[in-house]
Amino acid sequence: MKLDDIIKRIEQLIEMGKKVLATCKKKEDYVDWGQQKGFRSAGLSFLERTFGLDHPYVKEFDTYTDNQYMSSIEAGLGILEAAKNEISGGWLFTVKLIFNT
Repeated sequence: MKLDDIIKRIEQLIEMGKKVLATCKKKEDYVDWGQQKGFRSAGLSFLERTFGLDHPYVKEFDTYTDNQYMSSIEAGLGILEAAKNEISGGWLFTVKLIFNT
C-alpha cells in the first residue's frame, strides 16, 4: 500500500469521526451509538494494521473510544490526528525496514 493511500484512509476516518460528533445530543453529550461503533471498529482496524497491536495508538484508541460520550470521539480524533502527523512526517517505519535498506 502506498503512503498516499494510508494518509487518504486516515483522513476518511477523521471525517467519519467528525460526522459521529455531529450526532451529539447536546443535552446528554452522547453520540449516535451505531455510528460510534462503526468509527471505533474502523479506527481500530486501521491502527492495528498500520502500527501493530502493541502500539500506543492502538492501546489508547481502544481504551478511550469504548463508549458513546462526545469526549470519547474527540479523544479518538486526537489519536488519529497524531497518527496522521506521524505517517505524514515519514515516521512510519519498523526496525526491520531500517536494516533492510
